[in-house]
Formats: sequence, C-alpha cells, structure tokens
Amino acid sequence: MVPGIASLRPTLCCWDTIDARGEPNHCGIAAFCNDDRAYIGRIMGERSQHLTEKQIEEALKQIPDRDIYPELRNQDLRVAPEDLSANIFIKRPSLHDYYFFRGDDGRGLLQLRDMLLDEARALEIISQDPHPNIVPYHGCRVRRGYIIGIVFEKLSGYTLWRLLEDGLGDIELIPFMEALRSAVGHLHTLGLSHNDICPQNIIMEG
Repeated sequence: MVPGIASLRPTLCCWDTIDARGEPNHCGIAAFCNDDRAYIGRIMGERSQHLTEKQIEEALKQIPDRDIYPELRNQDLRVAPEDLSANIFIKRPSLHDYYFFRGDDGRGLLQLRDMLLDEARALEIISQDPHPNIVPYHGCRVRRGYIIGIVFEKLSGYTLWRLLEDGLGDIELIPFMEALRSAVGHLHTLGLSHNDICPQNIIMEG
C-alpha cells in the first residue's frame, strides 16, 4: 500500500517525457517514504503540473529493496547513528536513474547499487584522514539489512552554481581555487578521484 501523499511530498519528484510532436507521452513519478521505502510510477499522456494526488497515489508502486539498495551484509562500513541531529543530509540512490536503468535486463540496476556502495567505501577511506574542505561523513543509513543512503553533515551555504546563477555573492577567486585544489589533492593522496567536480557539487559557506 502506498503511503499518503503528504508523507511522500518532501521527496516526490516528477519528470515529463515528450513525443516527437511535442505532446506529453508520459510522466514519471517517484518518491521515498518515511521508512525509506522507494516508490515509482508512470502516468501516460499527462504532464506533471496537471497531476492530481489521486493519480499519483494510484500510479506509485513500491520498488523492492533488493532492486535499488545494496546489502550491508559482509560490508565493512560504518552505520550512521540513529540519534544524529536533524542537521544531516542523506544521499540516496537516484530514482530518476532507476526509472531509466530498470529496463536494461538488470545490468543498470546492479550498476546503480554499486555506485552507492563504491561511494560509501571511498568515504570510509576519507573519514580515516578527513579534510576541512570535504563534507563530513557520518556513515551509512541502514534499513531492513540494506544500505539506503549515505549520511553527510548538512552544510548551511549555497552551491557554487546557485551563488553564480542567482548573484547571491562574490567569490574571492584565489582563496577559492586554493581550497578546491587542497581538497582534490587530498583525495589524490588517498588514491581516490572525485570524477564529478562541477558548480552543483561545490558548497560555499561563510
């Protein structure tokens, strides 16, 4: 049974698929509920802005944990404490990616699970030798024997992309580049690489 839309709304995401004539083909929808179960659905011939709550609730189907989350079993990974403050951010698997990977004979789903597991392993290495310009990691969030997400400290600033796009402030270029080089260099000394350095993944504080 799908939880009420109110409990899904904070994580609800929708995306529209348009046909060659520019008409709506279908709308994909997905959400995580409060116990970290994941739901996904498709509504044909609709745009996301026109969906009703009833349509969403009827379309959503639960994703089996094994299809989207890696198992904790036999993994030497830290489990995040349950009593952490509200000032955390949980990075979960991308439901948008799941939506498009699931038709790939299961290979895409395996890749999606492995991506979360590989990131958790890298963060375990970084946590043994932390760096002030790399967001603190608290461990993996585990439910029902599965790693459902990675728990980070929630930062209070803006992404570099938003700072530039919305004109929220000026950047002192030299200190910024020194801080970025320091963080990237630290990863390299640990035998790691980021592979996705972009304005959306850089948080500016202060």
